[in-house]
Amino acid sequence: MNVYIVLAWYDEAKASSRGARKITSQRFNAQYVRERLFELRDYHQTALHWNTMHFQRDFVQVYRRAVERYQLLSERLGIPMHSPEMHFQLLDSLLVKGAFSIERFKAITLQGSRSAAIRETVTRHTSERTPVGDKVTIQVENQLGGEYFLTADGFYTETGRVVFREAKNVSTRKLPSLNDIQDGLFKLILFANMDRLTVDGVDTPFRVELYLSGNFKGSIALPSSSEDVAEFMSANGFSAREAHLIRLLSEEAATNARLSIVLEGHA
Repeated sequence: MNVYIVLAWYDEAKASSRGARKITSQRFNAQYVRERLFELRDYHQTALHWNTMHFQRDFVQVYRRAVERYQLLSERLGIPMHSPEMHFQLLDSLLVKGAFSIERFKAITLQGSRSAAIRETVTRHTSERTPVGDKVTIQVENQLGGEYFLTADGFYTETGRVVFREAKNVSTRKLPSLNDIQDGLFKLILFANMDRLTVDGVDTPFRVELYLSGNFKGSIALPSSSEDVAEFMSANGFSAREAHLIRLLSEEAATNARLSIVLEGHA
């Protein structure tokens, strides 16, 4: 997705008022971040080239500074954190002949990603309200050979194809927050643009669906005609801001052929 990464470490933090063993309000070392952003401003190659170069050149020093700074914060705030020895053991596992190895990093983090995705598939959060389907792990491979393990809230079959569903739910408001909706859309649009899907080794047609539930009545599947959308919004008295968001969602679904968006009320 051509995302440029900047590695950084937290330089400051405060003790959290929620618990004696937690920190909050972490702040990056601004000078280092500023230097990398100035470097990026004049960088004319791809994100892949930058990320590879940046990790190989800077990962070890940034990691060490992060561990050292957290140790100082632990001592100053009187809050115990993971031991530096544990972190440096991980760092040692990423080195080959004393130098940072991208391949070792990929192998180790991929294993962690796979484990996290598997844990997520067996976790049901209390705020989730997905009416159909089970959580699944999806292994995505890009054209450069990169692998990613992601999850979907729901996975179910319909005539001749499967559906990946992301669900965002609220109990008192009419619509989930914009951040939650964008989070679901980001993952689904990534899924929607996969070239092919195999299930148990068999090529399988698929589509994706964003399911939004809130404190309103009835339901609508987007994209829909402007008349149907207007009637649905009028029946539920959505605010001008909510109405604008629903129109944008209908346009988003119309633009992405494999994407549908379902709004279902529980009022």
